[in-house]
Amino acid sequence: MRNNSPKLQYLSHILLHAVVEKKKRLLVFAEWPMVQWKVEMFLINLGFIVLSLRSKHSDEERTLIYQALQSCLSDKTILYTVL
Repeated sequence: MRNNSPKLQYLSHILLHAVVEKKKRLLVFAEWPMVQWKVEMFLINLGFIVLSLRSKHSDEERTLIYQALQSCLSDKTILYTVL
């Protein structure tokens, strides 16, 4: 999947340096839901924990997602949302 997409190759590079090596959490934005679904699948297949914010989430659900991100002990956590 990664080899067919320059954007996924670039994202892989960012993941390696920011998330894996520097232990930073990452916030990823997409413009379209279909892109979000495909990239989420890619990230999950790589072993990352993906927390997704979508328009269907209520304010309470969004708060729970933010709290999960803050309390997550894994350094391989990514918050993903659509603009």
